[in-house]
Amino acid sequence: MRLTVVGCSGSFPGPYAAASCYLVEADGFTLVLDLGSGSIGPLQRYVELDAVGAVLVSHLHADHCADLSSYYVARRYHPRGPLPPVDVYGPAGVGDHVARAYGTVDRAALDRVFTFHDIGVGQLTVGPFLLTLARTAHPVECHATRVEVGGASLVYTGDTGPSDAVVALAAGTDLLLAEASFVDGAANPANLHLTGRDAGEMALAAGLPAPTVYVIEDPSPNAFATGRSSKVAVVCVTQGLLNRLDTNELEGVLAHEMSHVAHKDVAVMTIASFLGIMAALLVRFAFYSELFGGGGRGRGRGGNNDQNALPVILIVMLVGMVVYAISFLLIRLLSRYRELSADRSGALLTGQPSALASALVKVTGDMARIPTRDLRAAEPLNAFYFAPALSATRGQMTLSNIFSTHPSLEKRLANLDKISKQLSR
Repeated sequence: MRLTVVGCSGSFPGPYAAASCYLVEADGFTLVLDLGSGSIGPLQRYVELDAVGAVLVSHLHADHCADLSSYYVARRYHPRGPLPPVDVYGPAGVGDHVARAYGTVDRAALDRVFTFHDIGVGQLTVGPFLLTLARTAHPVECHATRVEVGGASLVYTGDTGPSDAVVALAAGTDLLLAEASFVDGAANPANLHLTGRDAGEMALAAGLPAPTVYVIEDPSPNAFATGRSSKVAVVCVTQGLLNRLDTNELEGVLAHEMSHVAHKDVAVMTIASFLGIMAALLVRFAFYSELFGGGGRGRGRGGNNDQNALPVILIVMLVGMVVYAISFLLIRLLSRYRELSADRSGALLTGQPSALASALVKVTGDMARIPTRDLRAAEPLNAFYFAPALSATRGQMTLSNIFSTHPSLEKRLANLDKISKQLSR
């Protein structure tokens, strides 16, 4: 089963993000979960509109179903002629709702494009998927959906406040796809949406795999995550970090590290490093081949062969060194990108970019007070850390920035400030 997030912008589409739309694929079948406003365009990046097997909408708010009107036009007036009807599953009255949204009184024409199915609590089979539905805590009829195929499962919450029914539906699932539109700590209305904290607590209550957290007796404030997947992941924080950060800041750091786990960054960086490792080995083999295999040059009949091989060995060494240098720089670039991505995911998960920014400033400032000798002992692990043990001089663009595994503090703070402004709109 493959999941693609087409859009997840809350309530209305953003300049670069559609409202709710998720693509689930397995065994050649394509299921679309929600078709919110602005999603029909980016959906076509991942699947042809005539290849969609079925659409299921969690509820009838526009940010989850508005683009069914556009999809109706695309299927009815397709360049190759009208497409055969596609199944659309939704709460009671979904067909009438789409007809009103499109502004047509010709329901028969709509039914030639869509085959509507009213859904309720229970199970149904759509293509290869077994779907289990549960009501959520929302002002209108809304269903969370558990999708199962081939021993794998995911649960999509739709819109909901904290809900025991959704927790029960998610028990033992591989992935909880939760929409969390509210900011933690605000005066949020009940039974409407989740905060990032709510979503995390529901995941824990449902028994989703959580990484083991270790505390390292080290005065330097830092944290890192390792492990190729959530099932074997480990998150480590230092005692220095626990002593310096408040609860919200610590939550932001852990959300950052959990984002590394969710993005499988350890596996990604390992695979990305493979080319550089092979290039380094190639250079070493060529060097030792020349060092130990070239001692017989000029002796006997093999002398000419050794002399002819020398240019080839030198060329191999040169190509290997160039490939290694390029891969080294690209891996550093990828590492900096993954850090920014984890910052963004962590900030969105908690809904508090300012707390993560505050943690960054505190950690970076405290690093400057630790003796350089102690920091150099930790420098080999820089790629794993929340903030590098040793970094370039703040505010200066130096050659070391190019070789750094982390973006500059200023760039990370600017990124978090941008996210904060987006969340406040």
